[in-house]
Amino acid sequence: GNVLDQRLYESEKRRIIREAIDQGHLDASFRRHEIRVHRKDFTADIILDLEPGLRYYFGEISVEQDIITDDLLRRFFEFDSDDHFSAKRLQKLQRDLYRSDYFSSVIIKGDTANPIDFHVPVEIELEPLKAYNRYSFGLGYSTDTLAYARVEWLNRLLNKKGHNLFSSIMFGERERYAVLNYRIPVVDPRYNSFVGSGKWSRESWNGTDTELFSIGTLFEYSTPEHYLGVSLEALDENYQVGDTSGESQLLMPGINVSWAIADDVVTTKHGIRASVELTGAHDTILSDATFVKVRAEGKAIVTPLEEWRIIGRGSIGTTVVDSIDDIPPSIRFYAGGQKSVRGYQYKTLGPEDSSGTVIGGKFLLTGGVECERRLSENWRAVIFYDAGNAMDDLSVDLAHGVGAGIGLSLPFGQVRLEGAYPLNDEGEAQYIYLSVGADL
Repeated sequence: GNVLDQRLYESEKRRIIREAIDQGHLDASFRRHEIRVHRKDFTADIILDLEPGLRYYFGEISVEQDIITDDLLRRFFEFDSDDHFSAKRLQKLQRDLYRSDYFSSVIIKGDTANPIDFHVPVEIELEPLKAYNRYSFGLGYSTDTLAYARVEWLNRLLNKKGHNLFSSIMFGERERYAVLNYRIPVVDPRYNSFVGSGKWSRESWNGTDTELFSIGTLFEYSTPEHYLGVSLEALDENYQVGDTSGESQLLMPGINVSWAIADDVVTTKHGIRASVELTGAHDTILSDATFVKVRAEGKAIVTPLEEWRIIGRGSIGTTVVDSIDDIPPSIRFYAGGQKSVRGYQYKTLGPEDSSGTVIGGKFLLTGGVECERRLSENWRAVIFYDAGNAMDDLSVDLAHGVGAGIGLSLPFGQVRLEGAYPLNDEGEAQYIYLSVGADL
């Protein structure tokens, strides 16, 4: 019943041949391909007679490399000898090996011109990186954390088993930390890894000072669209909040799930990202307190008109605990700041103690909506409205903020300068925000 379209007809013929070839039928062709037009009836019949030919298979797979173990390399393969031959599988293997960050050159050849008993030999040539150590140094400024200096080191291949090591040290006005992560590829090295980590950090904001040490383990499954992490962390945190101080030792299992669907996560026209994090501890298992904490976040972007984007984001969380004083500040909920409720300073929204210091809450509810207009190829203008707060009970008393800003779109994301105005007389006002990052 569709209108006859010669271009679509030719395109579909090519697609059918490509599909047959990808299933191993390298000699596939049409014995007959006709369009019979019936002028009187204004109709046309299409006749396609496909001759797939014999099926070809992967033959001997030879590899030239002394960079990683053969066992680790083979775990990148989605095929083996005697599976049906597919050039797409070879292309995907090449992409996966490049993404591993182990190799400077990946050459994969399927010798379809010289099959042996319908088996296609495959040759793989791999070259090592010239340098496996990567260093970065930087100075920066963030509205929430103020000025900072940071140095990072990544060793992309510590040994032939594919282990890598990452360390980062930051010295800032509000936050200082040192992090060390040791990563081991497991199961399917494209997606799975086991991570051992250690962290020291010290953070200060508006009458609160914390210093923590933590060590932990993490098993993660990660793709460009999905992430699943199962963790176990031992935490020792000393803190002072207003007139009170304390020390907390916790052993916390946790799970983190996130997913993103977008046309482009850096410069997004249509997309959504969401995450859910669950963690907790029990005072009978090497912990000072019993609690369960759940936090969910999401962000959505739509482009209803060519020059306009609508951006919505939200965060909701709850902590089941007898008293907020039982858990350290790193576990409590706070609101306010560039990624929370603009118009208010970083972590200045939430329940207060008798000294007027924000001590954090058991519950969190924040959200915002933005309307963005493209002014030129790289420049954007935006207006926004945010609302939210951290609370100790379910009586919702939200703080509200409005503002506008201008953004510069760059290959790594958008640089934004925003002005915001608080609509409530709580927290501490913050009128200017500077941010850098990808859309999702």
